[in-house]
Amino acid sequence: MKRDGFIVPYNDYELIEKSRIRLEKKVLIFNRTEIIRLALNALNRLDDSELKEIAKGLFRMKSGRPSRAHDAVKEVSNG
Repeated sequence: MKRDGFIVPYNDYELIEKSRIRLEKKVLIFNRTEIIRLALNALNRLDDSELKEIAKGLFRMKSGRPSRAHDAVKEVSNG
């Protein structure tokens, strides 16, 4: 196994949770890491043109950690 850390946008995190809940309704219990692994396996089954179409619609994030000021603004705006 390889341990790694990464940041995802809030809406992607919500998609992970939606997928987890959908599976839970079918009595299949998965954690967030397993959901990501399921998604990677599904992506790997796509042909190159399908993968390219999905990739073109992806929001690109800046690499690296957000600034502390960004975190503070996000916390205040969330509540």
